[in-house]
Formats: sequence, C-alpha cells, structure tokens
Amino acid sequence: MNQNSPTPENQQNDSKRPGNSSISKVLEDQWERYSKGDLLQVEEYFSKHPDLKENTAEAVDVIYNDFVLRYQEDATQEDFDSYYSRFPQYKDELENQFQMYQAFDKTEIGELEESNSSITKRASEDSQFELTEKLGEGGFARVYRAWDDRLKRFVAIKLAKTAITPASRLYKRFEREAKSVARLSHPGIVPVYDFGTQDGRPYMVCQIMEGGSMSDKIEQKVPIATATQWMISICKAIDYAHNCGVVHRDIKPGNILFNANEEPLVSDFGLASLIEAEQSLTRQGEIIGTPAYMSPEQARGNEDIGTRSDVYSIGVVLYQLICGRLPFQGRSASVMRQTINEDPPEPRSIDSTIPLDLQTICLKAMAKEPEKRYTSAANMAEDLIRFSTGKPILARPVGMAEKIAKWIRRYPAAAALIAAITLFAVFSLGGMYQYSNVVEQRDRATKAEESTKKLLANEASNSARLAMRQGQTENAAKLFKDALERGVENPELNKLLLAKCELINGNIESASKATSEILSEQYSDELKLLKCQLALLGQDSFGDPLKIIESINDDTLSPSDQKYVAGLKAANSAIALEHFKSALALDNFHHGARRMANIMALSLAEADYVIELCNSSRLQFPDDDEFLLVQALAFAIKGKIKRAGDNINATNLLAEQKDDWMNFADRLCEFCEESDLENGNEEFVLSDLLDTLREFRADFLPLITQRHWFLPPRIGKSLNEIFKYTGGPSFNPEARRDALAQTALTHPEASLSVVIGTNMLAEAGRDALRLVDAQIIFDNAIGAKGFINGVETE
Repeated sequence: MNQNSPTPENQQNDSKRPGNSSISKVLEDQWERYSKGDLLQVEEYFSKHPDLKENTAEAVDVIYNDFVLRYQEDATQEDFDSYYSRFPQYKDELENQFQMYQAFDKTEIGELEESNSSITKRASEDSQFELTEKLGEGGFARVYRAWDDRLKRFVAIKLAKTAITPASRLYKRFEREAKSVARLSHPGIVPVYDFGTQDGRPYMVCQIMEGGSMSDKIEQKVPIATATQWMISICKAIDYAHNCGVVHRDIKPGNILFNANEEPLVSDFGLASLIEAEQSLTRQGEIIGTPAYMSPEQARGNEDIGTRSDVYSIGVVLYQLICGRLPFQGRSASVMRQTINEDPPEPRSIDSTIPLDLQTICLKAMAKEPEKRYTSAANMAEDLIRFSTGKPILARPVGMAEKIAKWIRRYPAAAALIAAITLFAVFSLGGMYQYSNVVEQRDRATKAEESTKKLLANEASNSARLAMRQGQTENAAKLFKDALERGVENPELNKLLLAKCELINGNIESASKATSEILSEQYSDELKLLKCQLALLGQDSFGDPLKIIESINDDTLSPSDQKYVAGLKAANSAIALEHFKSALALDNFHHGARRMANIMALSLAEADYVIELCNSSRLQFPDDDEFLLVQALAFAIKGKIKRAGDNINATNLLAEQKDDWMNFADRLCEFCEESDLENGNEEFVLSDLLDTLREFRADFLPLITQRHWFLPPRIGKSLNEIFKYTGGPSFNPEARRDALAQTALTHPEASLSVVIGTNMLAEAGRDALRLVDAQIIFDNAIGAKGFINGVETE
C-alpha cells in the first residue's frame, strides 16, 4: 500500500480528496482491463487524466497498482529500475513502496480479484452483512459500507482484494490487525466486531465513522482548546492500547476518525505490534509507518519500536494541529533524514500566540531520545489536562544547559573546536611564561583567532537563517553579510540565501551582486529561479526570463517551488494565481508565492482574497512594505479609501512617495465607483479604455515599477502589447485588434473583456470570424471579476 496515500479506513470519507474521482476510476479500470488481458501503460492513464500527475500520492497509487498487476511473481531489480527511469519525479516514493513489496513473499499475493462489478452484493450467501457501497480502497483491501441484517445497523467491512493463504505474511498482517483491535475495548478506538474469510479473502467488520478523518479538519488551523481536547482523548486511547500490549506504530491524522458526535477515535492498527508476541512479521531494518509522523527510531529501521515511539507520533500530530504545518517537510527521504538528525522549529517561532506550556508539552513528546519523552501517553494526557485547566504542567522547558548539549550533539566539530580554544586559552595563560619561542606563540594566537572567526561566522549564519524563517529579512541580510565577511564554511549557500533576502527587501542591485558571485553547480536550479526573478525586475544581464525558467529542472526543487515555477510559466493570469495558491498550501512561508498571489489576485480584482492574504503576510514578513501597498489598492477597489490611506501611511515611504500612492488609491477608487459597464454598457468605449490606460501608464505605472512588482513573463508580455495603442491613433487596426483580443484571453479580468468585446463586436460588422472572436471575449468575461462596478454578467 502506498504510504503516502490514505489507508482504506481513512478513505471512508475520501470523496472530498482532490482528484479522488479520477484516481478511483483509473484504479478500477486497471483491475478490469487486467482481467481482460488488456492492461494499459501508466503513461496512457496520465495522458487521459493529467490531474493525477499533480498529486504525488495518487500518481504513485496508479504506478504501484500497475506494478502489482504485471509482476505477481518475483520482480528483478531491473524491473524496479525501469519504473524509476520512466517516473523519476516519484522515485523516492516508489523506493519506499517497493521496499514494502519486497518485505512480502511475492508468491503470496494470490490470484487477483475480478472486476468490481462482479462482486456479489453479499459477502457470502448465508452472511448477515449486505454490501451497499464502496467507501474506499488501498493497495491490499477495499472498504465497504454494509448493512448488518442481524443487528440492524450499518458497519464498515474491510475486504481483501485477493484470496491469500492463511500461512502467508499478508494474511498474518491482516489477522494481526484484527487481533490487535479485537482485544481493545475503549471509547477512543474504532472497534472491530468480527473477522473471517470469504472465498479465501480475509475480511474485518468495524464500526462505521460518519465524521471524516482528522486529515479533513487539519487543513484549517484548529483552535487551541479544541486541539487540546482531541489530543487528550487520543492519548488516553493509545495509553489504553499500550496497557493491553499493543503499539500502534502509524499514528497520523488520517488514522484518527470522527464519529457522528465529532469525537476522535484511533483506527488502522494494520502496522501494530503485540508487545509480547514474536516479531517475525517485522524484519530487521524494515521501515514501517508514515515518514512525516515516524519517530527517529522508526526512521532508522530499529527493531525495538516501543510505546514511546507512539508518544512521538502523537507529538507530531499535536505540532501540526497548533502550527498548521508539519515539523519537517519535503520528500519522504528528506523528511526521514531531518527526523533523525535535526530538531523541529519551536512552535512559537512559527506562531507566537501558541502558549509556552503547550509548546513544552509538544517538544517533550517529540524529543529525539525516547528516554527524554513522556514515559507514557497517560503522562502526556495528564500534562494536557493540566494545561487546559490552567494548572502548572509537570514537563519543564528545555534549559540552557540542555540546549548547549543539543547544540554540541548537532555540531560536534564546532563544539570540539570551542573546547580546543578554551583549553588553549587555559594552557596559554598557565604557561605563557614558559614559552621562549615568540614565533610559536604568534602562530598559535593566529590559529585561535581564525578558529574564533569561523565560529562567529557560523553563528551569524545560523542566526540569519532563523531571522529569515521569522520574516526578518533585513536583519537576516545583515547577518549573512557578516557571516560571509568572517569566512563562513559554506559561502555559496549563504550567498544564495543573502540574494533571496535582498530580493525580498527590494535591494535588487545587492541581490544581483550576490547571485553573480555564486559559482557552485550544487544549487543550479534554485539559482536559475533567482536569476529569472531578477531578469523580470529588469536585470538584463541574466538573460531572457522565459528562457531561464524553461531551463529549470523542476524535479530538483521543493514541491512549493515547483508550483511557484508553474505559476511563472503560466500564460493565463487565473491559472497562474491557482499555482501560486498551491505553492502557499505546500509552504505557508513561501515569500515569492505570497507576493505573486497578492499581485495576481489584485490584477484579477479578487480584493477580498488580497486583503485576507496580506493580513497574514504582514505578520509573517513584517519587514516587507509591499504587502501594505497591495492591500491599500485592494481597499481602494472596495471603496475603503481611509483604510487604504492608513496602510500607505504605515509604510516607510518618503512623504512625497506617500502622496503619489494616495493619489493612485484615490484615482482607482474613483474609477471603480464612477465607471459602469453593467450589461455591457456601450457608452464606455474602447477610446475611454485606452485613455484610462494612457493615464495609468503615465502617472501610476512608474510607482509599481519602482516597487519591483512583476508579472509572469508570458502574461506581462501580453499586457505590454496593449500599451502600444495608448499613445495615439493606431496605424495598424488589425494588430491592435489582435493584441486586445489576446490580452482579454490572457488576463480574464471582466472590465477589459467587456470593453474589448464590445469594441470588437462594433467593428465586426458581418465578418463571421470577428463575430466569433467577440463572442469568445464575452464568454471569457462571464464569471470573471472586474474593477468596474457591475461588470460581472450572469
């Protein structure tokens, strides 16, 4: 089963998952075609359903299902490598998937199930259960809603897809899940009612959960009080399981389901181990669980996974609930490395409103060493109860001595160097009068000075990165410069980060200088992205921004940067905005995506979204005045000119510059209030639009240019074309018409579309092609938002 995809139990409410309709159809089609001997290649499915490629979990589901169908017998390394070469962007996820596959005996997969349409409506002819609908599926089993005719209630039935022998490892894992949960009777654990086999396929009968999973609810920040109560219930349920000798080993939001009363229950004990049972089902070095929620000992593949591993996973879930993000992000392999080697950012560094006691509870549960975590889930529950009732918690914040010890473990070389310097100083003071060789003393002092300089450089670099994560980019830039001057260990990376900070701060020349000095190929694609942004800001020495961005290998970038690049490549404003929103969903601290989402949404008149996004952006990046200015224009569009003025006055602009921006806001507000294109009012003709654009270009475009705002290259090029026709009568009506038509399609802002479409309709006469063009423009305006009142058409 794909570890990144929902397990069958999680999919009871998976119909809301983006792309779920396509993935279900494709998986079903693969099984049906296999039974007919007509299985398609994965690439054909991706061509028919391009949305699948955008969702890594769903794409890997399709690829792995294809693998299982084609290689029921032993697969060779050559077979694995062929999938890696065909789908390199999913290599990390596929490696994890194939590792799970190799952990099983391949001959035990059994005969594949025939198409779902041939499944009987009853698990067996004399069964008490009637299957009514499929709720979801994973790599090994499907989950159905079923009617329990004997007890007159609905239940969930997890039914294996294939017939497997009772001696197989697959069967034993399925049976172990049933036995693990069957011995548990707790209000916080999804109960198992029955277990058996039908035609060689094992099945399990569970309580049906109507409230969805925590994965559905965690997408939006959960109130502290609610999150605390949920975690108290989960801790109690897991502690009960531990006392019954069961370790869950895969606690995550997808395995926490809610009943009709919105109470959380723990589910999916498929990876659970019975503490006192023999461990033959888990082989040495086998990594079991979901990477983002694994404890360090799980990520290492240790055999001794105990109850405190579950405590760590509970801590990760709590962290995600209160911070709105996971502690470690990236691809599976990267997350596992971070889990083993790095400490998570403190929750209060992400959101300063998080109470200190709750941060202390969360970090204690997530301690790297098991012995430093809570001794039991019950102890964690007790501290959460104390916190929720206002009593002092039992856990203590990490003290300075422990922080120093952690620093020494993370940076042993630097710690050894400091120790050496300290010892050197002691011995120098104690024996300085015993040395007669002045040259030797001078050499030692020089080395000590150089060592101290390097330590200070690394400390400045670490402080700069922390400031950068907190949005204090001006301070971060100063610290990066200090680190570089002192001879920091990794100058190329520090130059790259300095350039990013200076780009955010609007210091384009400084950003260009730092970028030009980077020579290493290690950060090639990140460097190209940086150069593309600088080229869009007028730094012509870096070349054509479109050519730069087309040369970027997206696979080397983070998922959020991949979406950001897709937005910069887009040829349509609305599509670009969706990509930038997706980048923010993956990384809420992506500054470039935040700025571009604001600018694109403003250009499309999505003023409410701009105002809301700018509020959070100003909290995360307090040094960036651009968010104040973008929000001021959004207020002006909505007629809230006083609030626009408050924003402008709060910036660090000079008095004269503030006056210019106030004039801009006043003019925009006036234009939106007085202009009226309702029902395509033809009184506002093309000449009025060109006059407005002429005024904008002369009076206000320089203000935006000075602030270093830019559009994706294709969109910017299209919009720039219309400025050719704002300086007076055009000598080429055909070229003007084509440019305006392209602009209306590239940038679907209804004010432009209605004006241009009206003009084209008037010019078309009986020209059929022009009439078609005009109709396309009008259709484009339907549903689009506009700066001008009443421009939307129904």
